[in-house]
Amino acid sequence: MNNIKKIILTGLCVLPLSAMAIQNGIAVSYGTHAFGSNLPNGINGFNLAYTMQPDSWQWGNFSLLMNFSYGHWSTNDYSANSVLNTYAVAPVVRWYFANNNIATPFVTGSVGASYLSSTQIGDRDLGIHFAFQDQVGLGLAYGQSKQFYTTLQFLHYSNAGIAAQNGGMTLPLYFTVGYQF
Repeated sequence: MNNIKKIILTGLCVLPLSAMAIQNGIAVSYGTHAFGSNLPNGINGFNLAYTMQPDSWQWGNFSLLMNFSYGHWSTNDYSANSVLNTYAVAPVVRWYFANNNIATPFVTGSVGASYLSSTQIGDRDLGIHFAFQDQVGLGLAYGQSKQFYTTLQFLHYSNAGIAAQNGGMTLPLYFTVGYQF
């Protein structure tokens, strides 16, 4: 599909959202495999994300937002297959608890679709270019209108066994700083 068709298709998909009141956001994350297993060793990297949250997707202490992200992951432990880029779209659920004026903690979780630039990272055979991106963790929203947030999460990529190989990639420490505007 050429670039003009992609732009038109994207516009047609986003156009219905323009009539909604949407809170947008940006986030940057750092992830590392800092301890104890072989999923694969020595991997670290960053993730950049854009988020959308229509006002109608907030129900009391629960909220749903869409996350569109790009990740760049690398490992120095292997000379071949040392870099992997990810492109993902994922719904994110948050449950805010203990709401107060200073900071509001929340639990967050997400399962979405991602495209992997390679089917190998280090010695891991990821099987295919498609993978599910799974995240779960704790966060804290703060600021005058809770527009800033930080999270500490667990991040995992896997094709869930839909391919013969499913080595997966896990980052047990995944730290995010974000801003909702």
